[in-house]
Amino acid sequence: EKCGKLNAKLEQELLDKGNEILELREKVEECRSDNRVITQRHDQEVEKNAWNVEKIHDLQVKLERYKTNLDQTRHEAEEDAHSLEIEIREKMTEIQALDQQNKELLTRIDELQGDVKLLNEDIQTRDNRIDKLNEVSNTQLKT
Repeated sequence: EKCGKLNAKLEQELLDKGNEILELREKVEECRSDNRVITQRHDQEVEKNAWNVEKIHDLQVKLERYKTNLDQTRHEAEEDAHSLEIEIREKMTEIQALDQQNKELLTRIDELQGDVKLLNEDIQTRDNRIDKLNEVSNTQLKT
C-alpha cells in the first residue's frame, strides 16, 4: 500500500515535471521564433545599409563629376555640390542610425541566445531530475 502511494506520488511528480519541460520547450521555441524575426529584421537593415552606402558612393561620384565640369557656370556647380554634400550628410546620418539599430538588434540577439541557453540548461537539469526519479521509482518497484 505504501509502495502504491509512493508510486502514485512519483508518477504525479513525473507528470508535473513533464508538463514543466513542455512549457520550457514552448518558451524555447518562442525565443527561437523571436530570434528568427530579429535576425530577419537585422538582415533587412543590413541590406538597407548596403544600399545607402552604394547611394552615398554614387552621390560622391556625381559630386566629383560636377567638380570636374567647372567650365559650366561656377555658380551652378557650387549649388549642385552643396546640395550633394547635404544629401551625403543625410545619408551618413541614416547610416549611423542604422548602425545603432544593428548594434541594438545584435545585443537583443545575444540576450535571446543567453535566454535560450539558460532554458536549455533548465531543461537538462529537469531531464536529469526525471531520470533520477525514474531510477528511484524503478528501484522501489523492484523491491
